[in-house]
Amino acid sequence: MNEQDKLIQEQFQKLPLALQKALGEIPWKSLVNEIARLHNLKPEQVESIETETMFILYGFESPDDYVSNMVRETGIAEDLAYVIANEVNEKIFKPVSVKVEEAGKQQPTSTSIPELKPENLPMVEKGEMVHEVPHVEAPNPKSQIPNNIEIPKEEKPPIQPAKSAYVGSQDPYREPLS
Repeated sequence: MNEQDKLIQEQFQKLPLALQKALGEIPWKSLVNEIARLHNLKPEQVESIETETMFILYGFESPDDYVSNMVRETGIAEDLAYVIANEVNEKIFKPVSVKVEEAGKQQPTSTSIPELKPENLPMVEKGEMVHEVPHVEAPNPKSQIPNNIEIPKEEKPPIQPAKSAYVGSQDPYREPLS
């Protein structure tokens, strides 16, 4: 597979799935060959028209440039290029467009999120009934302690200054001042 074929394959993969499917269902290459045979074009001209049509379908080129590109690449007259472009439009572009629209209508327009049951709710088995439990206030632990109980305070020993880890209380990494 050469570089051009890889590029074409990558571009095809980037197309929307509906368009990929439509291009697979419609034999657009054989239709281009049929149109070209009706106008007695040479094989290299047929190949150029097929390439230009593919460029439009795959989104490489704008449809506005189709006729001018066909004239430039094949060397055919502009009048003949317009006739071929109209036939390609009727036999290929419109059916592809219709297929893409149909595929778009078949797909759901909005993605729905599946409903998940909350895990914190009780599970009700078949044959069981849901019952209501009355709300009970949580007890306040401070209200249960009597006020007349004294809590002894712990006395902490006084904090001692840190002992020097240096020999002779001198930092070996400092220069003497004298």
